[in-house]
Amino acid sequence: MAMAIHPTAIIAEDAELGAGVEIGAYAIVETGVRLGEGCKLASHAIVRANSRLGEGVLVDSFAVIGGEPQMNGFDPETFSSVVIGAGTRIRAGVTVHRSIR
Repeated sequence: MAMAIHPTAIIAEDAELGAGVEIGAYAIVETGVRLGEGCKLASHAIVRANSRLGEGVLVDSFAVIGGEPQMNGFDPETFSSVVIGAGTRIRAGVTVHRSIR
């Protein structure tokens, strides 16, 4: 399966992209991200650092995966991540934040 990556997408050099990944216009894939085979990121989707998406995950436009937790006092130096299971559909505008640990 060939990858289809729009030329305006921004993808970190160390991001791991599985076979058949599709990444839309202006989408952002940060450092340490792993996208499983057949993942689709729509235009303007953002996958933040160290997030893991299983096979066949869809992230629709304006969704943000892996941002900092919405917790007062969270130390941004704490390593945490988001893992999205295979086949999950994340629709437009959804945010999924990292865990606090």
